[in-house]
Amino acid sequence: MPKTISSGLKEVARHAAVSIATVSRVINADPKVKAETALAVQKAIKELGYRPNRVAQRLRATTARRRLVGLLIPDIRNPYYVDIIRGVEEYAYSQNTTVIIGNFSQDPSKEELYIDILRSESVDGLIVATTPATEQKVEQLIEDGIPVVCIDRGLKSLKADVVKTDNELGAIMATTHLINLGHQRIAHIAGDLEIPTTHERMAGYKKALKKIK
Repeated sequence: MPKTISSGLKEVARHAAVSIATVSRVINADPKVKAETALAVQKAIKELGYRPNRVAQRLRATTARRRLVGLLIPDIRNPYYVDIIRGVEEYAYSQNTTVIIGNFSQDPSKEELYIDILRSESVDGLIVATTPATEQKVEQLIEDGIPVVCIDRGLKSLKADVVKTDNELGAIMATTHLINLGHQRIAHIAGDLEIPTTHERMAGYKKALKKIK
């Protein structure tokens, strides 16, 4: 017969010679717990093979952090986003936080579905390469107090922190490289014109072309 959550906590507490409340605090990474006590509880958890029920933890945590972050990316096959996923996941893991990754494949309806799912999961925050089609959805999250960070791209009317590369400088460097190789008829294939990133790259491309004239 499967053990209940409470009985599992009791066993861990008895094994580590602490209270059930202390076990709960360690599982939720409460910084007030002494290091040696946390180590004893973690050792007991490992030896007993106890697995905390994360869903139950989130239900109990009405005001505390759920230690759950959503990450929405437009194309998981893009090496650029692979590096972002790795970086986010590694840092989140070091902070005892779980990452839910959604690959919406440049499909606005799919992105919208993921946003709704992550909201229902009560994530602590959202990291997203947003699109104009879901701007209102993301804006609603911000208004509801959910921290949002945009990656790779931002939207002019969306008041959120943005972490991205210098697209204009990158386009200048790429175009200048071709110019230095002796090329003069250089084409630029633009992306979605509704995303600021596209205009930033276009601006860099045009600035570099002025060197030819």
